[in-house]
Amino acid sequence: MGRSAGTRGVAGARRRSQREADGGVCASRVRRSRHERRRGALRRRRRGDGQTPRRDARRRFSIASVLGKDDAMTNDWKRMGVLIPPVNITVEREFNRWAPPGVTIHAQRMFRSRAVLSPDDLKDMLKFLDDDCHRLAFARPDFVMYACTSGSSLETGGYDDRISERIAAESGAPASTTSTAVAAALRRLGVKKMAVVTPYPTEINEKEMAFFSDLGFDPVNLESFLQGDSYEIPMIAQDETRALAEQADREDADGVFISCTNLATADIIEPLERELGKPVVTSNQATFWMALRKMGIDDAVPGCGQLLSTA
Repeated sequence: MGRSAGTRGVAGARRRSQREADGGVCASRVRRSRHERRRGALRRRRRGDGQTPRRDARRRFSIASVLGKDDAMTNDWKRMGVLIPPVNITVEREFNRWAPPGVTIHAQRMFRSRAVLSPDDLKDMLKFLDDDCHRLAFARPDFVMYACTSGSSLETGGYDDRISERIAAESGAPASTTSTAVAAALRRLGVKKMAVVTPYPTEINEKEMAFFSDLGFDPVNLESFLQGDSYEIPMIAQDETRALAEQADREDADGVFISCTNLATADIIEPLERELGKPVVTSNQATFWMALRKMGIDDAVPGCGQLLSTA
């Protein structure tokens, strides 16, 4: 016959009492102790005195022994951190395609309650940004990009810079945003008047154009797929995007900007540049370019157009 609940309770109490007499610790105290240690470590990380080891404190190793000789054409393993919207399925594909030997891509998806392109839904990604940065920090990235054009251009007056500063503070790595990168890329290529292609609905287009106008750029024409469902954007064929870019181009445009990191463009950048005779900047191309250069990598990347054709 089995023992009664009362008998089991007395026996359990005796065993706990004996463990304590022998210097043991009950399981609940072990769990609580571990939880307290984790909380303490997180507090120290936020203060800056208990972060993951800095690059100069990492274990030295041969990159060839980790990545293999074919991927070890640099003496230092560079890790590109990318914060992406939860429905984005294009950044990782294009970045991994472009990555030079010795560069690896490490993505963290951000929170968003809906796959709707509206200002409120895009700002959702800032709610838990600190936590997302803490998770990404475990990969010890050398540089972090906030890879969302519309989400980093919702306001003028340094909105993108404030996001970058927050990411850098929480991740422990230098950081920037796609909107910042696009502006830098356009300046690098001498583009002030730009023809623009986006997949966004009207409200997002207006905010993004206000952002770039505030930085001194002149959008001379804009064509859009007017898509408000984020799930549909990566399904847009690149031939369709190319056709819309041809339609958007104007004689007085210095170049073409194709916006959205979830809109695939890797196969059409160079064909468009040859056809239009002017530079083409895309959100993913500019984001990747800035991260590479900030990590000290000057490699030319085939297929990425004028922006990445030279060191």
